Formats: sequence, C-alpha cells, structure tokens
Amino acid sequence: MRSACDVSIILNIHREATYLRPTLRSLDACAAKATNLGITVELVAVFDQADDATKQVFACTELRAFCQQHILEVFFSSLGPSRNAGIAMALGEYIWIVDADDLYSSNSICSYMSTIGEHRGRHVVLFPDYLAAFGDRFFVVRYFPSTELAPADFACQHSYVSNIFMLREHLKRLHYCDLPLTPGFAYEDWHLNCQLLALGFCFLIAPETILFYRQRPSSLLACADSISSRLIPHTNLFDPEHFSMLMGKFRDSITDWSGFLDKRQQHNRANNTADLFACGNRRGLLEEVCRLEPEIDLRRLQAAESLPVLPADAAHWGFELETLFALIGASVFTDVVLLPWLKPGGSEKHILQVVDAIRSQQPEASILVVTGEWTSSHEWLNRLSECDAFVDLCGAFPQLTDDDRNALLMRALLALTCPPARLHFKASIFGHRFIDRYGPALSNCFKLIYYRFCDDHYLWGDQLYPDPGTIRFLRRHNESIHLIVADCESIIYFDRKIFAPKVQQHQLLYNLCEQQSTPKLYHKMPCKRLLWASRICAQKNPWILPAIIENCRVQGLEIKIDVYGNYDEDFDQNNAIFKDPALAYRGSFSGFSSIDTTGYDALLYTTHFDGMPNVILEAMARGLLVVAPVIGGVEEAIVHHENGLLVRVGCDVSAWAAAYAQALKMLYRDWEDVPRMAANARVYVESRHGYEAFYKSVSNIFFSNFENGKNHE
Repeated sequence: MRSACDVSIILNIHREATYLRPTLRSLDACAAKATNLGITVELVAVFDQADDATKQVFACTELRAFCQQHILEVFFSSLGPSRNAGIAMALGEYIWIVDADDLYSSNSICSYMSTIGEHRGRHVVLFPDYLAAFGDRFFVVRYFPSTELAPADFACQHSYVSNIFMLREHLKRLHYCDLPLTPGFAYEDWHLNCQLLALGFCFLIAPETILFYRQRPSSLLACADSISSRLIPHTNLFDPEHFSMLMGKFRDSITDWSGFLDKRQQHNRANNTADLFACGNRRGLLEEVCRLEPEIDLRRLQAAESLPVLPADAAHWGFELETLFALIGASVFTDVVLLPWLKPGGSEKHILQVVDAIRSQQPEASILVVTGEWTSSHEWLNRLSECDAFVDLCGAFPQLTDDDRNALLMRALLALTCPPARLHFKASIFGHRFIDRYGPALSNCFKLIYYRFCDDHYLWGDQLYPDPGTIRFLRRHNESIHLIVADCESIIYFDRKIFAPKVQQHQLLYNLCEQQSTPKLYHKMPCKRLLWASRICAQKNPWILPAIIENCRVQGLEIKIDVYGNYDEDFDQNNAIFKDPALAYRGSFSGFSSIDTTGYDALLYTTHFDGMPNVILEAMARGLLVVAPVIGGVEEAIVHHENGLLVRVGCDVSAWAAAYAQALKMLYRDWEDVPRMAANARVYVESRHGYEAFYKSVSNIFFSNFENGKNHE
C-alpha cells in the first residue's frame, strides 16, 4: 500500500535502455540526500511504449533511497499525456518532472525543498540553476527567475526546460498538451510554462542545482526540433486582453527599463561555464555525477561554450505582439486572407470577391486581410468592407525580418481565430513562405484554401515551359491544404495530369464578372481601331503588336491599336514597341470599366500564357468582341466565331503575328456577324460568370461540400 510522501519524481521512460541506468542512479543519489534530511521521496516510473530492453534495465537496477516505487505502463507515444498519467498517480506533496536520459546533481531535491519552503503560500515553480549539456554537443546555460523575463519573451522562445518542481495540487489542475511528434505543434513543456505564467506563477531558481542534459540526435527534443513547426499551440497567455494586461503590469514593475535591459545583457555576457566550475561545491557535484556517466567528460565540459538563455534586448518580435493586437483589434475572425499586397490584379480581385460572397451568405463572418510584401501603396484598400480588419505587416513592422514577421503573425492568428477558421491565400512569396513555415500547424486550426491561378512560364529554346514552383509547393503541402480553388478547368486538368486522382480537393470557381447594363453598340461600318488592355509585361506579349500591324498592312488592312496598362517593374519602358504611328500608349487604367470602349471594334489579347483572364470577361460583358489566343482557360470562355475569335499560336513570333492578322481580316470580312457574337458573349458571361452563378458556386464549395472537412482522402 502506497502512502503520502513529500516528493514524487515523475520519470518518463521510452526506449532509453543504454542511457537509463546512470539516470536512475543519479535520481537515487538525489533521494538519498533528501532522505538524510527527513524528506520522503517516491519514484513514479511511466513507461510509454517502452521496449523490453529498457524495462529490463529498470527492473535490474537497485534503487535504495525511495520510500516507494510505482510503475505505470501507457501507450500514448506522446510525452504530454504520459506526464499527465504520472502526475495523476503521484502521492507526493510536490512533483519533480524528470527525463530518462538526463542526470541530476545529488543536491537537487534538497535545494528544491529548501527554496520552495521559503515561498510557502505563493504560486511558484522551480527550475535548476545550471544546465550542463553533454554528449553530441557540450555547452552550459544558467537560468534566471521570471522577474528577468517579460511575457513577450515567452512568445518568441522557451527560456526554461521541462525539468520543473512544484506543488502537486497546482500541477494536477493543469495538463500537459498532447503534442506527439508531428510536423505541427510541439513543446508541451513550453506550453505548460506559458499557462503557468498566465495564471500568475512566479518562476524561481533552486540554487546550486545542475541538470545534466544529454544531447543525442534521437532525443524527443531533437526530433521535435527537426520535425515540428517549432511552435506551441495557443494558450491564454496570448489572449489579446490578457497579454496586454500582463505586459502592462510588467512594464509598471520595471522602474528603469534601460537598466533592466543592461542587466539582461550582463547575464548573457557572463561566462556560465567558468561560473559552473568556480565553486568548490559545484565542482564536487560535477565529479560525483561524472562517476555515474562517463560521457560527462569534465575536460570537454570545462571548455564548453557558454550560451545565453535570456533574450538580448527588447527588439524581438514578441514585444510587437501587443502592437499587432492593437492594430487588428480583439475580434474573433472566421476568415483570414493572406495577400502580397492590395493592388489591382485578377487573382486579388477573385479572392476578394469570394470573401464578399462568403460575407453575404454568412452574415456573422469576420474578415482579416493581411499583406506581407513591400509596397508603397495599397490601391485596392477601398475594396474592403468597413467591418474588415486590415494589417500591412511590412509597413507596420519594417524593423523585423520576414521570419520574425511570420512568427508574429502566426502567434496572433492562433489568438484571434477559432477552429475551423478559413485561411485564404494564393501563390506569392509571402503566402508560400508562411505556409512552408507553419503549414502543418495551421492545418490543425484552419481550413487552408489555396487559390490556384496560372503558373509563370520560362522560355527554353523557342518553347515556353511552366515554372515548377507551385507544383513543388503543392507536393510539400498536399496533406495540409484542404481546398484548391481554380478559376478555370485547364488548371485542374494540368494538375491532375501530374498528381492523378490523388489531388481531389480541386474546386472550379469561375470568376465573377459584373454585367454592364448598357452594351456597346456596333455600327454598320467599323472604325478599324482596336483596344489592348493588360499589364505591360513579358507574359502579356505587347511587343508583338507592331508585327500584327505590319502583317495587316501587307494584307491591305490598316488598323490602329490603343494600349492601356501599367508597366511591370522589370519591363523596359524605352522599348521600341510604340514607335509605329498606328500604335498609341494611352496610360494606365484602374479597371476595365474606366475605359471608354465605344470607339473600338474589338479587344486584342496577346498573352503568352494565362488562366481565365478577367479582362476578356469584362470586355465580353461590355459587348466588345474579343480576339484572343487558344491558351489556358481562354478556350473555356470563347467559342470561335460564336462569341469571339480564337487565334491558334505557336512560339514563332512571325507566325503568331500572321495568325492574328488573319483573325482580324476575318473580323472585318464578316463584320455583319460581329453584333451576334458580341451579344452571345454577354449571354455567356451572365450565365457562367454572373452573380447568381458565382454565389451559387461559393455556396456549394464553402458551405455545402466544405463543412464536412477535407475534400480528398
């Protein structure tokens, strides 16, 4: 029959057969010293899917100093619930959490009991004084009480270890998170310490205690570091109001901020290794434990690197969390949209239209839009609803690195959303980098929705090939992404040629195109003027326009082309494409509706590659005939000679220009048929890209099919 005791050691054991005996002998030495002072100590050994070899080592190791032992076998394969099981079985007034491959200075329990006795009645948790790492790597750190740390420090790093000592009644009211080794969340001890801080616990150091921390590639911590997102789940420490309150109290407690930072820097500059060896008592503890574990090589330890454990200053991203909460507000968001910026663009327009449709069908929806790439302006900020929250990460936190801004955003998103919130994002440097870092963790809390538009292409020889970046991204995150929204069938067809049936989470959502109330009127005689409206960049191929004009001249067709568009940064504005007098650049445009189309016979579209271009849909909706290449999703919108004219092109520039000239010759030869084709184009846009069709598709994708979870096995 077990009885109450002073201290319960919770020892979690997995597969440490070759390491376990020195650990057990170390703990027995700790218990022996405690027993000499009248402190009773029990050992609760929790075997979590331990192998037979490890169990045999435990069984044949003589342990004399414990007043009682309790063996518990569990099958969690996760340290958090394994620790919880041990705590539930403990009978001691105090709990000491230890691991099966580390060693502990023999004075540990005595120092812990003495220190905690000085703070009876207070909510305190104790940690060792020194950590001496050995094995694959040697280094020494020294820990400090929580008065040396701000709540913000707990956001960006774990400044302590799992080796804690505290009252059992306090620890039983909390629970370690179940964080098995996965690519998602990790570090149940960091998470627990954040919970303790949020509850007002004070973290203290037991003087002269040493944790001998084994460094090995197969340790649980090493595996968590390599596999996980290096992130803890949300905890109430980071609830916006609570976090701001704790930060306010902390600032009030610091009368001299610069002095506080100076003190931290002094701690970090100190030589922990020299300090560890400076005291005769500590040297004796080192020699004692070295006799138990030969791998604790005192020569290497004395020459080991001294590592700081406190943040060097207050410039890290954790101190910006308050600011971000203030910028965003305390709303709980149902939808988060990640964009590089809010600039005119087909993909941005498509995503914002989806969000508008979600809001109309889910009135309680709350939207947060985050941009993450540098820009001087967000021209489309006015497209957001007044109730939407917006934050420009780069503009708000220019002093942080990209990685730190992503970490800051992730911590905030976990606090400001409730699963299963929707996270909408597209291909961009910002979106891909954020998902690469946190994708598996995000997929536990969000429905990740990836908007799939056409890939960039590169020229090799005389052929264009799709850039592989998006395919690589999809392969990395196929298990995390819940839904891929494509704006045309050609993209889905392309992906399925590569992924086969595995990628079943694709959904087709055609762009929303607003119908114009007054269509363009065609007269009996054409004006021989054409409109070109797109970004002026390599993809849209504007430099073919002079060749088209020249080919038309050769065939006796005199035309003029007006060009509207913004120059891409990498496009040479001194290019000679506008030297032909029949070709005129008319400046940029904020949207197709801003262009007066009454004086044009058709929209000429000359892109090298594309998905479903908004500009051709908008032209069709206006009743302006479109002449476009058979590329990407264009063929899904235009049926040749029914609602527009299609041009079959290759990569040869002269042949391409000639093909366009032939299409234009057909346009004017069959001029009396143009009004019919233009009217058909308006009917097509209304039926497939109108409000009714778009909102019905959004309802089916995001509310009917999507509520049951992932759309693929």
